[in-house]
Amino acid sequence: MSKIQDYFVLIRNGANIRQNKEKIGYPITRIETISDGYVDREKMGYAGIKDLSKYEDYILKTGDILMSHINSVNHLGKVALYEKEKDEKIIHGMNLLVLRPNTKLIISKYAYYYFKSPYFKKQLPNITKNSVNQASFTVTDLKKLYIYVPSIEKQNTIVEMLDKVQSLIDKRKQQIEFCNELIKSQFVEIFGDPKVNPKHYKMKKLGTTFEIVSGGTPKTQVEDYWNPNDISWIGSNMCQDKIIYNNDGKFISYLGLENSSAKIIKPNAVLVALVGATIGKTALLKFETAINQNIAAIKVYDSNEYIPEFVFWYMQFIYYQFTAISKNKFKMASLNFLKELEIYQVPITLQSQFAAFVQQVENLRSSLQQSLTELENNFNSLMQKAFNGEVIA
Repeated sequence: MSKIQDYFVLIRNGANIRQNKEKIGYPITRIETISDGYVDREKMGYAGIKDLSKYEDYILKTGDILMSHINSVNHLGKVALYEKEKDEKIIHGMNLLVLRPNTKLIISKYAYYYFKSPYFKKQLPNITKNSVNQASFTVTDLKKLYIYVPSIEKQNTIVEMLDKVQSLIDKRKQQIEFCNELIKSQFVEIFGDPKVNPKHYKMKKLGTTFEIVSGGTPKTQVEDYWNPNDISWIGSNMCQDKIIYNNDGKFISYLGLENSSAKIIKPNAVLVALVGATIGKTALLKFETAINQNIAAIKVYDSNEYIPEFVFWYMQFIYYQFTAISKNKFKMASLNFLKELEIYQVPITLQSQFAAFVQQVENLRSSLQQSLTELENNFNSLMQKAFNGEVIA
């Protein structure tokens, strides 16, 4: 085992550039760029930079590893491997570290896999500095952590084997994602695309059909308002057009609930993000939780006219109405805006038919997810062997 600093020619934070929402100039990385574990070119920032002379030293190179060092504890240390596409030039921005391997000593893909392994992650608590809802570590401390680096030949063997399993994992994830396309296709077949309402359904305003509320956040500086054993509490980051069954690790106390506008929402509510990068994104809630002020909860569970699955998928079809709110850097939708949006007035029998189809697909998704979990467990087992110095045939 050697120190990380011995195998990288560059480990640093990115350029401090004030970004905007206008997609003009060269793209700049931000925290969201690697939120899904890969370099997502749709989640870049922009600042109107057209002359790279000032930032030439910050242009990403193939083989660079991006790492999250300021994030929630669950996402701290997340990495993505950058591989250049054609003639693109991407500026490395603040709040993601770049680690550039010394390719004479370590293969980029090998280092990438190591940073995803338990052997690296179990070292992170030793250098992590925690604050409410956020954690971080410094470049200096990261450099002093340890990494197992065998010969280049053995690194290649390890990478080839892990690549094979990763390929199976990626295919399974694609199959799971295809489940969404099946459901959307069925929705359009039964109800038509809400953008054009081809079946000429009567429309009702959300605000006159459902009770819609937002939540709040207890004061972060009051320690007694936050308790990991009391009440689940979530933010708009949980709205990713998915059914959610648990939170992402945030909890408030009963005292925090009483002294804030946070509200407890029951299962089968449809959640909608009101601000920022997730504006208009949804979640179908399957557990009881408090929500913050950046989420609106549509209380479908109090309705006799609508089924949660129908409302959840309908809201995804009208996502475009949220993104069209303004061209400003920071987008925000008010409760009144949400209440004024319209929803199909359709027979409950058709909604039930759609919900039954959704359940079938969700059963398939569950089976695929179980298979994915098994593949990921096998992948983790292989990583343990690889980074424990065991010879892999």
